[in-house]
Amino acid sequence: MGPVLDPAIPLPGVAAGALTGLVSATYPALRAARLEPVDALRAGT
Repeated sequence: MGPVLDPAIPLPGVAAGALTGLVSATYPALRAARLEPVDALRAGT
């Protein structure tokens, strides 16, 4: 019989990856939401 992987083993890694993605996407989005569109286009950001 081959190795058996418990489905609960990869869950912490998946959760950590999802949390990292959420945090790293939220900060720039909140920062960009505070900018006026004209100022953002003028600055090229």
